[in-house]
Amino acid sequence: MFGRIKRIFPELKEESDIIQKESKVTTESVTFEELLSNIRNVMEGQELKEEWIYLFDYYQNHPQWKEKLENAMKGMMYSALPEDIHQENMDRLYGDQIQTSVSKLEQYASCAFSYYLTYALRLKEQEEAKVQAMDTGSFLHELIDRFLEYVQEEKIQLKEIDEEQIEKMVKELVAEKLKLEKNYIFTVNKKYQFLVVRLTKLLKTALFHIIESLRDSNFEILGNEIEFKKRKKLSSN
Repeated sequence: MFGRIKRIFPELKEESDIIQKESKVTTESVTFEELLSNIRNVMEGQELKEEWIYLFDYYQNHPQWKEKLENAMKGMMYSALPEDIHQENMDRLYGDQIQTSVSKLEQYASCAFSYYLTYALRLKEQEEAKVQAMDTGSFLHELIDRFLEYVQEEKIQLKEIDEEQIEKMVKELVAEKLKLEKNYIFTVNKKYQFLVVRLTKLLKTALFHIIESLRDSNFEILGNEIEFKKRKKLSSN
């Protein structure tokens, strides 16, 4: 930081009331850190004493320290200043014709970097994997619908299904449903996996009461999810 300020204001003199620490040659690792400190001082305009020049050569030619010194030097030489985007990359990002709008121009005027992220890189906020009330409702509705379809396909007498059969069929249908890509959200973490267990229990209870109510009536299910425009004849018996 002080080095940058000095480059901007070359006549600026730095003073400190702190006692200056004198660099000393001790162990290899400690001396290596001292060497880096002295190199940083050189980059800020100070002179490098002769003994540190010899030590630089020592570490540069030492197999154990050469790579560490090179990496440290790269780090010190790194500049975070942005570079201009090459014309080729500009054409790939924006094309050779500018298509814009008032809102885009306003965003660019407000924050050019925000405009770049939105319209050049096309970044979008990551959607949070979250189960909504509508998801659970659709999940249950589709399973009940699938249960009734399965009963009709297998020509099973709905009124004769007992609680044990309901449990077995529901378990198979839920497993089948969770394999569908659109229902992956119910398997993303333990919280939603536990929610599936609760929904499965709720589904079993709902189907049990639906079947019980049919047993106590003369109604028969002729179909499910039937559109209102389709007509069905009701028997008078």
